[in-house]
Amino acid sequence: MHAFFHQNISISNEYTIDPKIFEKLFKVKYDRLRLTILESLDGTIENFTLLNKSDDWMHEKEYRMFVPRDHRDEYGTNNEGHIDKDIDLFRIPGDAISKVILGARSEKRRIIQEITESKKQNPQLANLIVEEGVVHPGLYHIEHKKLDL
Repeated sequence: MHAFFHQNISISNEYTIDPKIFEKLFKVKYDRLRLTILESLDGTIENFTLLNKSDDWMHEKEYRMFVPRDHRDEYGTNNEGHIDKDIDLFRIPGDAISKVILGARSEKRRIIQEITESKKQNPQLANLIVEEGVVHPGLYHIEHKKLDL
């Protein structure tokens, strides 16, 4: 696994959250039952609300990483193109990303255009695999189809 995902992140004392949340990647826990507020407030990382998701999404095999907001690289922009200090952006090395899967309902044309341009500008993305999610016609299932960019 890429070194980016093994950062040693120091945080200030202003955070009330357990600092261990910033130390590593966490596997998302999938469940049929929604975590209650009381369970999520028990102080354990396992019951941290942002690490729990409906088992409808189990196929994603998702991991999550948390970084304090004050470690942002820059602010994002809103729909009007203005800087929005509620949107924090963090740089990820291109070679830390091995695959991008476009959602079945995503704006594929625009995203493919942006990924293609990014691959031209960043040699670290040369081996990036891009797939699109395609809704199966007869099953509650999404298949992944590799795109040649």
